[in-house]
Amino acid sequence: AILGVSRELLLSGSRSLQSFIHHDDWQNFNQLFQESVTGEKSFKWEGRIFISREIIKWIEVAGLPVRLDAGKLGWSGVISDIGQRKALEQKQIYQNS
Repeated sequence: AILGVSRELLLSGSRSLQSFIHHDDWQNFNQLFQESVTGEKSFKWEGRIFISREIIKWIEVAGLPVRLDAGKLGWSGVISDIGQRKALEQKQIYQNS
């Protein structure tokens, strides 16, 4: 589990989505997600999530809205761990400065 929690816990709604996302990244995530919902268009975001209080992980989320029964909107997509890519990007920035 990339997020460090079970699929069942995520889908149960017992924790808010915001509780997983780094506070510095929440506004961007929320804005892009709301645009995706209202426009029923694809969603793509990369940012940091909390695995625990001490562990932060970089992820990329990409998905498409799917119209379900009774007019509800669901999502089909993937979540990828991009931690290694982010580490290499930071290393390159450091070396070029």
